[in-house]
Amino acid sequence: MEIIDNALSVERTTELYKYFTSREWKFNENSPTIRYQNMVLKHRGLPPIDKFYITNPPRECAEDLWKVFEDQYPGYTYMHDFTTLHLNPEEWGHTPHYDFFNDQYVGNEDCLKRIIFYVVPEWKPEWGGGTNFYGRWQDNGNNPGKEIGCYPAPGRLVKFDWDEMHAGANWSSPKYKRIIISSYLSKNASDKILNRIHFYLWGSKRK
Repeated sequence: MEIIDNALSVERTTELYKYFTSREWKFNENSPTIRYQNMVLKHRGLPPIDKFYITNPPRECAEDLWKVFEDQYPGYTYMHDFTTLHLNPEEWGHTPHYDFFNDQYVGNEDCLKRIIFYVVPEWKPEWGGGTNFYGRWQDNGNNPGKEIGCYPAPGRLVKFDWDEMHAGANWSSPKYKRIIISSYLSKNASDKILNRIHFYLWGSKRK
């Protein structure tokens, strides 16, 4: 995990925040992640959800950001259909997980890279909403390792490998929604891997 601050200016981040919060979005209702999230919510005694609060943002809305993503990983290809705009409710935290990395992918750790960008104009510690990291598959398998946190500062980007365990924390702000843009970048990833990740996100194979 590596944190990159000022990936975009606070002014540009705020502009994107206003863009994303001023529009109506159709959220995904087919992703298998809905089932996984409902398991977490049930454990917390909270009501289930019927949709995954992600959508694929218009490519033209942030060409500068997609370029930043690609520049972080020379030799990798940015894939817009693997880019997700997250507008999750406050009670939206994950348990520590991999994005479908397991022992069948050992040897392919470098074929995919991950990026999260925080589209928040401001952040205070009491709002929470960060991303926690727990080490890599080769070291910990399915058991979380030492927790390392990344808080959602304006314009902050966090880059990490496909085989790094992570989890999002709940967000609670009286002033702002938490908006996240997440993406994958590929270097010779197989169709099998890409189709599985695409299904995980959207509930369908990649076209």
